[in-house]
Amino acid sequence: MASQIFQIIAFAARRASKLVYRTLYYVLFAKYAYKYISPFAYVAPRAHVRDYNRIRLGARVIIRSNCQIGGDIELANDVRLGLNCHIFGKVTIGQHVMIAPNVVLAGGAHGISIGAPMIFQPCPPARRIIIGEDVWIGANSVILQGVTISNGAVVGAGSVVTTDIPENAIAVGNPAKVLKYRN
Repeated sequence: MASQIFQIIAFAARRASKLVYRTLYYVLFAKYAYKYISPFAYVAPRAHVRDYNRIRLGARVIIRSNCQIGGDIELANDVRLGLNCHIFGKVTIGQHVMIAPNVVLAGGAHGISIGAPMIFQPCPPARRIIIGEDVWIGANSVILQGVTISNGAVVGAGSVVTTDIPENAIAVGNPAKVLKYRN
């Protein structure tokens, strides 16, 4: 009986500490740093966020530990980023989107012309990645710049998306190809 009471107290303390952390994070920092952040968005303490003033986070957005995000990013309501996701460049994500662990959304590129080392070349203008509503992106996938993933699409684990994915399509592979539709 004593161990059960201890477990209940420990659970309540953990829950309260999370609530206190989220409240303090929003009130003391996030409300003023982000372009917009809903009070119901959650950014894990170990997530790495840069370019706060260019990021919009909707209600019930969850950014888990070790995620790295930066750039001109808009996340609508109910977006879940799995552990260790990397999102940079120009990215727009619609409502009700699940992104599994280790996904990379690369909304930028590098100059590759001959004559100067690549590290010193100017980057071409970034093209926006657009992810529609009700989309599921599987673990270890890579989405390249300029791609639009339409509403209801599923991207299989380990896929590299280089072209647009139509509505309700299930795409897998490297490069990702549509296998079938969710209908």
